[in-house]
Amino acid sequence: MHLRRIALFLLAALMMVPATPALAVAGYQQVVDLTFPVAGTASYSDSFDAPRSGGRVHMATDIMASEGTPIHAAVGGTVEWITGLTEAVPSYGYMIRIAGDDGRDYAYVHLGRNSGPPSDAYVAGVVKGSKVERGQHIGFVGCSGNASCSAPHLHFEIHDESVNNPHGQQRINPYPSLIAAHERGDVGGANDGGDDLYPLSDVARNEHADAIVEMVDAGIMAGCDENRFCPNEVIDRVEMAEVMARALDVPPTDQDFFADDDGSPAEPAINALAAAGVVLGCGDGSMYCPDETVSRARMASYLARGFDLAATDRDYFVDDDGHGHEDNINRLAASGITIGCTGDRFCVAGNVSRGQLASFLSRGLAR
Repeated sequence: MHLRRIALFLLAALMMVPATPALAVAGYQQVVDLTFPVAGTASYSDSFDAPRSGGRVHMATDIMASEGTPIHAAVGGTVEWITGLTEAVPSYGYMIRIAGDDGRDYAYVHLGRNSGPPSDAYVAGVVKGSKVERGQHIGFVGCSGNASCSAPHLHFEIHDESVNNPHGQQRINPYPSLIAAHERGDVGGANDGGDDLYPLSDVARNEHADAIVEMVDAGIMAGCDENRFCPNEVIDRVEMAEVMARALDVPPTDQDFFADDDGSPAEPAINALAAAGVVLGCGDGSMYCPDETVSRARMASYLARGFDLAATDRDYFVDDDGHGHEDNINRLAASGITIGCTGDRFCVAGNVSRGQLASFLSRGLAR
């Protein structure tokens, strides 16, 4: 009787547990061995069960990061689906889906911009059928499809045919796996140089990327914060002085040239450049105007004097005729340090960005 009571109890207990929900939940919260796919600064939360429009459920993790941040393959595999290369960008945007070597599928959604070219979404050479390695750079964070460009992010999904989640889909919640990867330091691009540029997440697809890498590696320039370089940010005369003094390795001086830079951290660099004849001050020459931005025309003169560029009789651009910096602009072009902005124009009044300065210095130092 005792054994019979136990058997009946177990049978009753089993009958009280709904079989379908138990199978539906099993495995969808498992931790998958993967590499965290977004380099640099990123934030994310567990939004797998969050509702979406039309009665949908999210069933993914949104990894918030700056637009253009490199995306790396979480798991090695083969690209089985990639959008926007041979057809219009679909409603969900640029997307890569990779058939993982572990038997699961991984989807990377909202890369690039709707209005942008595929090169803003994908790394060159990543096409349908491409074999990718774990941690390989495959694309860039964006806001294509129905994502907002005020909040660029990577929508990341894990598909597994052996799993049925509570929403009746074969998807694993990525959040536990992402947390585990982050905690053990398995982050895409963390140990790479080259176009991933360590934690500087906004450099990889910038036109000045190679020069930026060179200047950062040489200690001549640094990021605008610990995670970004801000290549499109306009430089002022203080930053220009600090960077130029390091690039040209000008000797220090005890002479104080200007009245409006006293106490500035850049004052030694400003005075060293003035002593070397690279900068001449502003106005009547007694002031430096440290807060002013640096125009392309003025930068041409700094570079021509700093690199002691030879004179030329050739006139390279049509928009600098009669300009006070025309001679130095032509010297800059003759030396190969600049090719102008568009066609036969130099854009004399344009401001110099941090990325442009990196390229100017890279070419000048390579002479």
